[in-house]
Amino acid sequence: MAFLRRQLTRLTENLTETQWDTLRALVLVLAVAGLAAAGYLFGVPAWRRWQNRQALSQAKVFAQKRDYRDLMLALRRATELAPGDLASWRAAADLLDEIGSPDTLVAREQLTRLKPQDMALRVALAEDALRFGRFDTVESTLNGLDTAAHRDIAFHRLAAALALAMGRLGDLDKELRAILAAEPGNVDAQFNYAALRLWGTDAAASAAGEAELEKLLAEPSVRIRAAIELLSSSSRLGDPGKLTEVLTLILSRFAPRAAPDFSAPAVPAWNSLIEGLKDAAASSPTDAALMMRWLAEIGRWPEALSWCDSLAPGVRNAPLVVDITAEISAEHDDFTRLAVLLRGGAWGDWPAPAQLLALASRVQMLHYGEDHARQTWADALAACADSYVGLRALARLATEWHDPAGQELALERILRRDPKAFWAYAALRGLYLQQGDFPQLWTLYAAWSKQLPDDPSIVGAWIMLASVLNHTDRNLLARSVELQAHFPDSLPAQVAHAAILWRLGRAADAWKILGTLPPAALQRPDVSFWVALIQADLGHQPEAAAALVRARPGATSSVERDLLRSAASKVE
Repeated sequence: MAFLRRQLTRLTENLTETQWDTLRALVLVLAVAGLAAAGYLFGVPAWRRWQNRQALSQAKVFAQKRDYRDLMLALRRATELAPGDLASWRAAADLLDEIGSPDTLVAREQLTRLKPQDMALRVALAEDALRFGRFDTVESTLNGLDTAAHRDIAFHRLAAALALAMGRLGDLDKELRAILAAEPGNVDAQFNYAALRLWGTDAAASAAGEAELEKLLAEPSVRIRAAIELLSSSSRLGDPGKLTEVLTLILSRFAPRAAPDFSAPAVPAWNSLIEGLKDAAASSPTDAALMMRWLAEIGRWPEALSWCDSLAPGVRNAPLVVDITAEISAEHDDFTRLAVLLRGGAWGDWPAPAQLLALASRVQMLHYGEDHARQTWADALAACADSYVGLRALARLATEWHDPAGQELALERILRRDPKAFWAYAALRGLYLQQGDFPQLWTLYAAWSKQLPDDPSIVGAWIMLASVLNHTDRNLLARSVELQAHFPDSLPAQVAHAAILWRLGRAADAWKILGTLPPAALQRPDVSFWVALIQADLGHQPEAAAALVRARPGATSSVERDLLRSAASKVE
């Protein structure tokens, strides 16, 4: 150490004044560089955090002003400044949820990545995905939950909701059973399970469901739902004796002093029953909304709206009641009421100009013809370019106004904005089926299957429709082979593969697949369609003739009917 000191002293003594200046400058530069490095390391993160907070504050202001474009830009900037900050993504998710944007799911997915062990975040993601019709996200999220979460009641509720939304009645039955096993006293689950059995095809299960619903007439929280379910089911059966029996039972529960005389529609007993149901439903927004919808369905919509006006403010102004009131008002062109409800947020927060344009379009359609109305409708869609909520509301208005062209335009705009809005694909499918527009339907299935490449029902439907329209090729055949291999127990996958083999002239190979299906599946009209075509080509006349009888009622398009006529000529 002493040696080093001596060497340093000798070195400094020999430095010239110029060398000293250079040394001092070097020390100063190093000091400044050190301060700059410290400032960068500690100052820049603090600056970015401040910018992040400012961006979130701006986003809140834009949300209040309904400036959705700037809101999205502010949220994008906030999350880019702090991509790993949980609080920023929570704030983004909350703001997006407030305006009903499907981008809520992007924020929810990022939250689950940042905190994968938090099951509450995953459940929130599944709930929002269900709300936006993103069933693939719901399914993948539920499948990603750990084994312990699969035993939780919240998991079974979500799984049941998913099964109901996708029409998987077998899965719905299983999940409802699981809920009842975990919560035997859950009257909502009891009602759902009873209603599922009531509308099923098994006579014994249907009778058991009916008996359970009759018991639930005594449960205050579900008695209105049970009564309306029983009334709807008995009306469907078309049995006057059974309907009178159900009416008498419900009358005894809701208006026990009324005479059970249902010999004519206008008799006092019928009015007493409706008044009894209304009195029982008046204190619950859920029951009131259900009652209003039912009254509208049986043709008493003016009574539904006037009864709504008489409800207590807490019930009348509840979101569910406001929603259904707007729906009935739109359906029956009560523009004054509808305008007030939409402006008040009945169907969400969306641009006021778009609301006015939509109503103007309807008035023009009713009084001045389609040309003016369609241009005004296009203006309404343009005014909603940045509002997913607004586009959904316009699609809903077009549905209530029985305007398929307007509905199609709104749904197409939604899919351009969000290609994974699966509910919009389903709505468009319904439109094209009603119109018998198979070319448009085929195009829709092609886009739909790109978003759900592993869904055998969607991909299978696309392949079958391609076979009907003769749009098949070797690539589509390869796709059908892959689908059949991955989903050997899926009826759509098997039928789709048989359909494309038939279209490619391989009827014998097609029957090797269909011939292995259960007899009950072969009796279905949609499957019988392919059985008839294949058996006719194979020259199996009795089998083809029997299949033609079963298939004809389900052939709704001219293309399908032409194919069946061709098969019939081969049989004859």
